[in-house]
Amino acid sequence: MTGANQRHTAKRDLLSWLALAGVGSPIVLTIATVMVALGRPEFSHLRQTLSELGTVGRPGAVWMNRLGILPAGALVLTCAPSLYRRFGQGWRSATGAVLLGVGGACLGGSALTPWQGGLPPDFSIPGNVLHAALAIAGFLLIGTAPLFFGLQARQRSQLARWSVPSLAASVVILALAFVPPGIYPGAFQRAALLVFYAWLSAVSIWTWRQG
Repeated sequence: MTGANQRHTAKRDLLSWLALAGVGSPIVLTIATVMVALGRPEFSHLRQTLSELGTVGRPGAVWMNRLGILPAGALVLTCAPSLYRRFGQGWRSATGAVLLGVGGACLGGSALTPWQGGLPPDFSIPGNVLHAALAIAGFLLIGTAPLFFGLQARQRSQLARWSVPSLAASVVILALAFVPPGIYPGAFQRAALLVFYAWLSAVSIWTWRQG
């Protein structure tokens, strides 16, 4: 590492480092999902959602909820202030950061009210209603957040390259999350998360590199 790079690294404050939480979130969620699913040979990633991996009483459910979904949501919340600072002050970036943070909190909170049983959308069990409400709100909010960051990017020439990717990410995430998935809800959910995390990881790394 050159002397210039060392000085630049030293100047990074805590908020800059917290941007990397946006990279850690998909890693944590992926590891938990893979490990828990390995113990459930009947589980289908195409047909079943992550909530079903965390269903109360099923093998590995506690691990999925407490070491997968909960920390993944918390890490999304953690990186939101860093992205706000990098995109600059304004109601658009502020809205994007709030949506991102609250969306992460909702997704994480869904792990504290895990799916009680029955195939989604089975709301005959009271506990499932709260879980579904938090999960739906989470996807709606994290899907809308890139839209506002993209609108903010359009206002600043130095951020222009993030405008179209952010706007496109928002449209794709919301479409995948809320278009009727037929018999493959798991596939659509994972595709929505893949697009979201691709956007979040790229923006988070850029935020960290900029210091």
